[in-house]
Amino acid sequence: MSFVKDTLVDSDEHVVVKIIASGAVSRESILDVSGLSGGSSNSIVYIEEIQWSSAGLLTIDYDASTPQKVLELTGEGQMGGPRFPYIALPANTGASGFTGDIFATSAGSATAIIKFRKISGFS
Repeated sequence: MSFVKDTLVDSDEHVVVKIIASGAVSRESILDVSGLSGGSSNSIVYIEEIQWSSAGLLTIDYDASTPQKVLELTGEGQMGGPRFPYIALPANTGASGFTGDIFATSAGSATAIIKFRKISGFS
């Protein structure tokens, strides 16, 4: 099973992605930063806001040789917003195999809308 992914916004400053899993999904890319408007292989985004509903554990991580887990979510909720500069960022952009891409894993059905801020590596 895979995530159904939809990029809702790809502006100069932000990217908004909606992901839907109808069941368990193994670790899969949900955002390829080099494919974004102005993106490159060294682009970095921060997670600025997220809304989710999940029947099982939903995990979000930055891609690297050892993935950098940044969020583990269950149930329903929302984090972030105008008063928060970010809610998740990579632990070590110099880590072996770090790509800046965002991956997700779901233990059950899940829906999430994630707002990213473009931080560096964008033209």
